[in-house]
Amino acid sequence: AVVPLPGVEPEQWFDARIQEILQFGAVLSVTDLASNETLLGNLHIFEMSDQYLDSVQQAVSVNDSVKVRLLNRDDLSFSMRKPPKQLISLDERKEVEGQVTNKSNSSALVKLKQPSNVSEELWGYLPWSEMEKELQLGEEVRCRILSLQGEKLALTMRTSDCSLKDFACKDVLNGVVQEVTALGIFVRLQPLRGGRACRGLVHVSLLKANDDFAEGDLVKVQVQNATVTLQLSLAE
Repeated sequence: AVVPLPGVEPEQWFDARIQEILQFGAVLSVTDLASNETLLGNLHIFEMSDQYLDSVQQAVSVNDSVKVRLLNRDDLSFSMRKPPKQLISLDERKEVEGQVTNKSNSSALVKLKQPSNVSEELWGYLPWSEMEKELQLGEEVRCRILSLQGEKLALTMRTSDCSLKDFACKDVLNGVVQEVTALGIFVRLQPLRGGRACRGLVHVSLLKANDDFAEGDLVKVQVQNATVTLQLSLAE
């Protein structure tokens, strides 16, 4: 397979143009200098500014020229923000404190309190499946570092040391509803092949209007994703 944007490092900046505005981001076009081909990529609202944005339009408009850097080649995601150079100095599973500065329908952006050995501002993503409750803007939170993937810092509010490696995509499992929130239903379930129980989320977008769940209900779910968080759907 042809690798897009060969030789481009995350620290390198280049020109892009905004092609379309979405609810939580934008589609942009960039030129692959190696092939002279125009590529379409995505720019999430969290990657547009270090400050809270009420809407994408606060940062960009269609046809705007912007400076971006490549975050991920697989999904061609980009950022307008400077990279946190000292991020890798933090250890996985380390407890951190921070404040919610932005939210979307899939995660919250948390500005972390700076450790003594880090001089730059640090930010982390807290996916909805890793929240213990619905969070509000400005709320102070205590989290653990879930993973360090390049400069992507994923956070969790969960205290369990369960391993997502025990779950496989498309596994169908029986679980117990732990909590019903505006984000969806949090379900505790045991992996098919043994291991510690984990907590996953059936997002509200995957629920039907007439679905009615309460804490303690038994529910059958299917694993949709178990890479960084445990994302579930209702099973037939």
